[in-house]
Amino acid sequence: MAITYYKVDQYSVDWICDKCKEGFMRPYATIIKTKTDLIRHKCNKCIHTQSFPVVYPMQIVVPEGDEIDFQDGKETKADA
Repeated sequence: MAITYYKVDQYSVDWICDKCKEGFMRPYATIIKTKTDLIRHKCNKCIHTQSFPVVYPMQIVVPEGDEIDFQDGKETKADA
């Protein structure tokens, strides 16, 4: 097996509160067991709650030059 190195771009991904549009959603409760596991989040400004399939904020790393797009909490490759 060979080792290879390549540059990457790092992104911080955060969710702005859908209610107040100012605060950020932060995890505060255990996972809700459903078809897809959901994590409860609470706004750090207005305390609005919402569930997501991922924890916000999060960090992602992609190969340098690759573009990404986030929709509904899911990472998708941007169309070229």
